[in-house]
Amino acid sequence: METSVIPLIILGAISVVSHGAGVLPDSLTAAVGGTVMFTTTVTPPESPFLVVTWGFSDIHGGSSSIITSSNVNITGPAYTDRVTLFRSTGSLELSNLTISDIGEYTVTLIHTAGGHQRGICRLVLHTPVSNVTVTANTTDLVESSRSLSLSCSSSGSSLSFLWLNISSEVTASDRVQLTDGNSTLTIVNVTRYDQGPFRCHVFNPVSNGISDPVNLFIIFGPENIDLTLSPSQEYYDEGSDISLMCSAVSSPAALFQWFLNGDLLSDTGPELRLINLQMSQSGNYSCQAFNKITMKTQTSQPAVLTVLKSHISNVVISANTTDLVEFSSSVRLSCSSSGSSLSFLWLNISSEVTASDRVQLTDGNSTLTIVNVTRYDQGPFRCNVSNGVSNGISQSVNLVIQYGPDNVTVVGPKSVHVGDLTMLYCSTMSVPSSKFTWLFKGKATNGHEAVYVIQSSRHSEGGTYTCTAENTVTGQSQTAHHVLTVIDFSNCDCLAATGRTTIITAGCCLIIVAVIGIIVYCLVKRKRVNSTYPLHHKEKLRSKEKNSDVYNKITGTIENNFYSPPLRQK
Repeated sequence: METSVIPLIILGAISVVSHGAGVLPDSLTAAVGGTVMFTTTVTPPESPFLVVTWGFSDIHGGSSSIITSSNVNITGPAYTDRVTLFRSTGSLELSNLTISDIGEYTVTLIHTAGGHQRGICRLVLHTPVSNVTVTANTTDLVESSRSLSLSCSSSGSSLSFLWLNISSEVTASDRVQLTDGNSTLTIVNVTRYDQGPFRCHVFNPVSNGISDPVNLFIIFGPENIDLTLSPSQEYYDEGSDISLMCSAVSSPAALFQWFLNGDLLSDTGPELRLINLQMSQSGNYSCQAFNKITMKTQTSQPAVLTVLKSHISNVVISANTTDLVEFSSSVRLSCSSSGSSLSFLWLNISSEVTASDRVQLTDGNSTLTIVNVTRYDQGPFRCNVSNGVSNGISQSVNLVIQYGPDNVTVVGPKSVHVGDLTMLYCSTMSVPSSKFTWLFKGKATNGHEAVYVIQSSRHSEGGTYTCTAENTVTGQSQTAHHVLTVIDFSNCDCLAATGRTTIITAGCCLIIVAVIGIIVYCLVKRKRVNSTYPLHHKEKLRSKEKNSDVYNKITGTIENNFYSPPLRQK
């Protein structure tokens, strides 16, 4: 009996003398069914506390003793097997929490020296979040014509709600409304971007939960219809295969119909396959997409399909003439080929021929006409034909452009010595080759070749030589002149001056010196000439056998080197 009286006396004393604020936190939060730890801020004393007591006051004003610990521990009936006391600090752990445990908890610590500490802590309990569920007024909505309402429900207390679209938080806007403490989400005039998935996140201070995702089916379209051809090309060869693909943005997926030149085909579906194409299948193809819920349709732009018959072959050029006179003749070249939808391109050597003042392209470029041809129009010309499927090119056609003679000149030495072999060359540009006539001092000679040969030059053969070149086709001729000097030293006899005056003698000696110099010069030059024309060649030429192989070879080589028509210039 005495043992039980002592704690009551002590408690009475404590109620009179109270200090030690801050021993416990002001409040703690825990979950129903969980555990809470009331941890004091007291440092364990050197000697154990004399008495530790814990009491409870509920929200309705009732109170009870949880545990009193001195020499023995006395636990209240409602707390048996639910509390653990840590006597060194006075801390208390309370488990299996129920709603009735909400209230204030008080601890009193009495030291052996008589001092004491007291603390009060308020416990707040929450029911954990569970069974988070989202319900929708509908999940099938037509874009821009319906509104959506999503409601979130959950077990638990003090609940807060947050909506997520995929992983982004949903916030209020002109079309989005959050009501009923954010537990209801309303979207006005839904769009295709509102399809979700939506989830509801519920939480309170002790737990949280999230719903299963809810996906919406937003009905829209068809839109952005597109028609493509595979392979994509301007023309298709007869007998080939092709696929036409039609696509459209639509929910649910669109149904497709096909049209050729506006006429409905029996084919349906997003792909139209055409096997073994025929020319009769050429035309404008289009597709139409249909949404069976929105009842809307959309038609594509037409795609032109051109089927060509066979590959190009037998490309041939024909000319009205190939022999033409420069500046006075015209030529017409015509190109023909098998195949269909043909395009023509003319080439001169490797350059494209384009229209100009003298050049005309007619009949879809299949005919090339050149007016007043020049020597540079000789070709070769080729015709390139294509139709997008294949191409072909003709054989080359060369034109013979007759012109000249032009630029007649005589090439040869200005002076020679008596007895020298002398050759004068008459050069000209002419097609066909010109005929030549040589005059000496205005009188006709027997020279009718491009090369005029003097076998052994005589003093009397010095003078003006005239070459006339004549083109018998063009009827044109041109003349060139050349002055030849023949030097003869046999008439200079300075020794006959012996008996003349001293002055004449001296002059003659000077002349002798000059003559000696000339003779040396002539000997050197003659030696060079002899080295160029070996003796046996000179003898044959001097024999005037102009029909000999050697003469013909020399004159022919000269003609080829100096008198051939020039190459075509561009």
